[in-house]
Amino acid sequence: MSWEAELSTDAEGPITATVARRIKPGHEAAFEEFLVGIGGAAKAFPGYLGSVVFRPASGQSGAYQIVYRFDSPAHLRSWLDSDEHAAWMERAAPHVAGPMRTGTKFLTGLESWFTLPTQPGAPPPPPYKMAALTWVTIFPLITLVIARRRAPDGRGGWGR
Repeated sequence: MSWEAELSTDAEGPITATVARRIKPGHEAAFEEFLVGIGGAAKAFPGYLGSVVFRPASGQSGAYQIVYRFDSPAHLRSWLDSDEHAAWMERAAPHVAGPMRTGTKFLTGLESWFTLPTQPGAPPPPPYKMAALTWVTIFPLITLVIARRRAPDGRGGWGR
């Protein structure tokens, strides 16, 4: 999968990029060092918002899932096209098995509330369901706060 096909710099707003890498047996420690280094390098780039690494379960082989977050597609593109990123990818090559799987997604912020941590690759619910749940949850709370401020005793409470 190519970053080129997925990443448009025309869009605005935060973007999340995911990378999945399968590690050769016995190379886990070296890959952990790589993760520290590439994470530090990414932090130095404009628009970097953070990253998270999901490691395979202890004692199991599996893919590392790395999630990068940038404030815009242009800043993510700047990181991905940089010589520094290319150098880090070369450093990872001896430790990885198979191709790198990538993905990008534009997020509004609410998606992270609905993605289960035990299933990092699972897609969030459709936006209309997230909006409905948000309104069903937040509207009653706001109504309660406003009602308490306009309580009948005139002091801001219900007979305190």
